[in-house]
Amino acid sequence: MGILEQKIGERLAQVNCSVRNFTEIAREANVKINRTTLADAVSGKLNLDSIVASELLELTADMLWIQKLAEAKSPTYIPVDWASTSRVTDLRLVARYRRFTEENEASQ
Repeated sequence: MGILEQKIGERLAQVNCSVRNFTEIAREANVKINRTTLADAVSGKLNLDSIVASELLELTADMLWIQKLAEAKSPTYIPVDWASTSRVTDLRLVARYRRFTEENEASQ
């Protein structure tokens, strides 16, 4: 298993997102991947194309931020519904904006 594929699998486990849901999220983000290929990659059976793996890794970074925002905004943790791909797409925009803002403020 490649390092990127391993990291993708670890992050999916961290945010409690299934390969099935992640495949749909990736498709919404215009990443061309199918469920079987992704499942094989995160289980160590094959390596992904480096560009696709990088795009998926970036998606998982966004998902970690979404998870962080969900935990910070709620006094009692409510898990993110990763099956709601259109909602996740919206949340990705918010997470990217927040991450960009925080990184910008930290660099000043």
